[in-house]
Amino acid sequence: MTDFPQPANESARVSALRSYQILDTTPEEAFDDLTRLAAQICATPIALVSLVDSTRQWFKSRVGLDATETCREVAFCNYTICQSEVFVVSNALIDQRFAHNPLVVGEPHIRFYAGTPLLSPDGFSLGSLCVIDRIPRSLNQEQTDALQVLGRQVVTQLELRRNLACLAYAMDEQQRTEAALRYSEEQFRQLAEHIQEVFWIRSAENNHILYISPAYEKIWGRSRRSLYAQPNSWVDAVLPAYRGHILDCIELQQPYDKEYPIRRLDSTIRWVRDRAFPIQNEAGDVYRIVGMAEDITQRKQIELELDLVQGMAQAIFESNDFHSALRVALQKVCEVTHWDFGEAWVPRADWSVLECSPAWYSKTDRLNTFREQSQQFSFAPGEGIPGRIWISKQPAWCRDVSAMTNAHYLRAQMAQEAGLKAALGIPLLAKDEVITVLVFYMFEARQEDSRLMELISASTELGLFIQRKQAEEEIRQSLDKERELNQLKSNFISMVSHEFRTPLSSIIMSAELLEKYEQQQTSEKRQIYFKRINRATHRMTQLIEEVLLISQGEQGKLRFQPTPIDLKQFCDELVAEFQTQIGQDESLVFICEGDLTQAYVDTNLLHHILNNLLSNAIKYSPQGSFVKLELLRQVNSVVLRVKDSGIGIPLADQSHLFEFFHRAKNVSTIPGTGLGLAIVKQCVDLHGGEISVESKVGVGTVFTVKLPIELLKGEM
Repeated sequence: MTDFPQPANESARVSALRSYQILDTTPEEAFDDLTRLAAQICATPIALVSLVDSTRQWFKSRVGLDATETCREVAFCNYTICQSEVFVVSNALIDQRFAHNPLVVGEPHIRFYAGTPLLSPDGFSLGSLCVIDRIPRSLNQEQTDALQVLGRQVVTQLELRRNLACLAYAMDEQQRTEAALRYSEEQFRQLAEHIQEVFWIRSAENNHILYISPAYEKIWGRSRRSLYAQPNSWVDAVLPAYRGHILDCIELQQPYDKEYPIRRLDSTIRWVRDRAFPIQNEAGDVYRIVGMAEDITQRKQIELELDLVQGMAQAIFESNDFHSALRVALQKVCEVTHWDFGEAWVPRADWSVLECSPAWYSKTDRLNTFREQSQQFSFAPGEGIPGRIWISKQPAWCRDVSAMTNAHYLRAQMAQEAGLKAALGIPLLAKDEVITVLVFYMFEARQEDSRLMELISASTELGLFIQRKQAEEEIRQSLDKERELNQLKSNFISMVSHEFRTPLSSIIMSAELLEKYEQQQTSEKRQIYFKRINRATHRMTQLIEEVLLISQGEQGKLRFQPTPIDLKQFCDELVAEFQTQIGQDESLVFICEGDLTQAYVDTNLLHHILNNLLSNAIKYSPQGSFVKLELLRQVNSVVLRVKDSGIGIPLADQSHLFEFFHRAKNVSTIPGTGLGLAIVKQCVDLHGGEISVESKVGVGTVFTVKLPIELLKGEM
C-alpha cells in the first residue's frame, strides 16, 4: 500500500499528538488496564492503544501482540482517525481496502478490526483504542458502547498524564520563592478550570482548602462554597467503610492513590480515583497537599458486573448447604451494591406460601428486632413484595416501604420503626421456577435504579447453582450412612466426593447456564463460565495425580531417581509459578543461603514436597500476609523451610499430620483432601530425609525438610 487516508488537519493533529510527549515511553499500568479490559469485554485476543504519528503507528499499550509499532501505510487506524465513531472491519479478506494488506495476508493475520478514535478535548484524533481478532466477527451494541467508554478513558489518562507533568513542573517552581508560588498557583487555577477532573490544593493541616476546581460540583454534587466553608465536608460523602482509611492517609501526609465510593446529595453512588502529592518547602517540611480526583464510575460498573457474579459463584460453590449458599448471595449483593439488609423467602414444601429462610445478612445489629419479627410472617402467592415477585418472576423496586400502608406492604409499621426505606426484591430462578425471593433494604429512600437492578438480577442467575446445593446435601447424607461400613474406605469416598464434587458442580452448572441462557448472555459472561470450567478441570487433574501418587506408594512403585540440578534455580522457578497464581495482596518470599548450584535430588518428588507445603501455607494464611521459602546449605545436607503466619495447627493434631485423610480441627470450611502432607512424608522418606513442624494456633507454622546431600551423591 502506497497511499492511505489522512484527516484534513493532519499536520495540526500530529503536532497535538507530540505535545503529549508520550511516544516511545515505557508501558504504564493505567493504559494496560484499559487495554486488557477492552480485550476481555470484546472477547478478542488482541487489543491496542495505537497512537498514529506521521510515518508510523506506535502502540502505547498492547495485549496479544509482540510488535511495538508498524509503518503508517499498513495501519487500519488510518481509517479510524478519519471519523468520530467506531470503525469496524468484519472480514478484512473480503474488504478491498485491506485484502492485500501485509497484516492480513501475514502475521498477525487480521480478519476482524474495531477501533474507536481517541479524540482530544481540542478535537484532534490522536489514534485509536482497537480490538483485533484472527477470525471474522462483529461486536454487539454493548461491546461497541463499552469500547467507546474505554476510549474516552484512554484520552482521560493522556490528559491526566500531561496535566500531572505540568503540575510536577509547576510544583518545583513553587518552592523557589513566595512570589513564584503565587504565580504558579494562578497558572494551575487557569488549567484546572478547564479540565474534567477535580484539582485541589489544601493546607498540610487539612483545615483549609486553598483551591478546588469547578469539576468538584459535578462529581461530588456539592458546591465549592460549602467546601471552602467546611474543608472536611468532602470526606463526609465517602462511604463509611472507606472513610477511615482515607482519613488515615490524609493524616500521614504521604502520597497516595486511592479509589473509593461517594454518596452524592441526590443519593447516587459514584466512584472516585483520588491522588495526593505532598509539597515540601526548602526545609523539607510539608506545607501543602495538592491532588487530582477523577470520576471512574463507568469503569467500576463494568468491574462490578464481572466481580460480583464470579465472586458469588465461587463463594456459593464453597458453601456447605442450601441456606449457607443463600446467605452468601445476600452478603455479596449487600457488600458490593451498598444495601444495608438482605433476607430470603423460600417456598414451603407444599408450595402454598413463602417462608422466611434462616439465611439473612445485616450490616448492623439495629435490625435484629425487624429480623425476629419477620420470621413470624409467611406470604401467599401475590401477597406482599415476596408474594408478588413469586407470581411475576420479575424484580420489583419500592422507593420507601415505610410510607406504604400495611394493606400493600404487610410490614410497613415494622419497617418504619426499624428505619428501613428503599426495598428491592429479586427472584432466584431454576428451570423457570422461583426457588427463592431475595429482598434487600437500605436506610434511605431511593428512586429506582435500573442499572443496579440489572446488575443484581444478572448475579442471581446463580439460582441453578444454589439449587444444586440441595442435591449435594442429599448426596452427603447418603455418604454418611456408607461411612459406617468401613472407616478407611469411607474416608477415601468422602474425600473424593467432596473434593471432586466442587469442580464437577462448577463444570456442570456452568455448562447448564451456557446451554439454557446462551442467547441472553453477553460474551463476557460466557467467558467467565468457560474460565470456571477450565479451573475446575485443572483442580480435578491435581486430585487425580495425588490419588495416583498414593497408589504408587502403596504398591511400592514410587521410585527415588535423583539427578544433579541447580536447586536454587529449581526453587526460583517454582516460586515464580506460584506468584502467577496467588492474589496481589499475598506475598511469597524466597531466600537462599549457600552454594546449591549442584544438588542431587529427585525433581519429581521434590516438586510434590514444595508444591504441597507452599500451597498449604498460602491457603491457610490470611489475605495480605506473606509466605517465606528458605533454602539453606549445611555441611552434609540441604534444609528447606516453609514459614507462614496463618491459622496454625493445634498441638493435638500435630502428631497426626502425616496420616492419610487427617485434617486439623481448626481448618473450618477451607477445602482440602488430607492427602498432601502424607504425600510429602513419603517423598521425604524416599530421599532418606527428615521433616518436622513447629506451629502455634493464630501465629503461624514452620515446616522444615532436611535432605542428606552426601547420601544422595552416593546413590548416583
